Amino acid sequence: MLRNQQCEDLTSRRNPVPNWRIRIKQTRLVSQVSTILLQRHSKFWAPLLKPLKLSSEFNPSLFHQILSKIRTHPKICLNFFNWAQKHFDFKPDLKAKCELTRILLGSQLSELGTPILSSIVQDCPPSKIVPLLVQSHKRADFQNTSPVLNSVIECYCGKQMFFQSLEVYQIAKQYGVVLSVDTCNILLNLLGDKNELRLAWCFYASTIRNGISANQSTWPVIARILYKDGKFERVSRFLDMGI
Repeated sequence: MLRNQQCEDLTSRRNPVPNWRIRIKQTRLVSQVSTILLQRHSKFWAPLLKPLKLSSEFNPSLFHQILSKIRTHPKICLNFFNWAQKHFDFKPDLKAKCELTRILLGSQLSELGTPILSSIVQDCPPSKIVPLLVQSHKRADFQNTSPVLNSVIECYCGKQMFFQSLEVYQIAKQYGVVLSVDTCNILLNLLGDKNELRLAWCFYASTIRNGISANQSTWPVIARILYKDGKFERVSRFLDMGI
């Protein structure tokens, strides 16, 4: 038996698994699927993809490879995401959801990306979500990171989850992402509404240090926080200045 095992090991070493052939097959499959998705209407996907036997090989890794090929067409990405769940019983993981969300929000399709984002933030902490959202296949895509993280903070604020919003803000600073003043105003206003005055002042000071300039919408928020903080004289100064 030992001799047989040795012979099998020797044969295995002499005839290694041709991983390069598997990679070529996978690359060809991804290319074929991507071409069909981009060139044909979704109602034709099922019959056209059937010969490729995609259902037997479909997994998160293959989904991400296909998505990377079609990511410049965000609506097709969303259609395929939904289509794969219906036809392949695909169970998207957090990475898949974040990748699709980043594509949609980075393409200014907030009406399509926000529902997916909302389901993500409900179940996962920022420490898991944000790193996946800022990942980029191409450095040029990093410019789309700011609107994506703006949406994440606004989504948390909409759920009254200000601690999570602050955590996203801190992580964004670590990545060097500058958030919009409008998003910061939303978070600042929520902190004031929740009577988290100390946090509000700390957050406002941080935005100034981070180079985020206040706009006309910021001053009414500041005035309300000053009023809640009992600093009535400073509120009067705001009013006297016509702010």
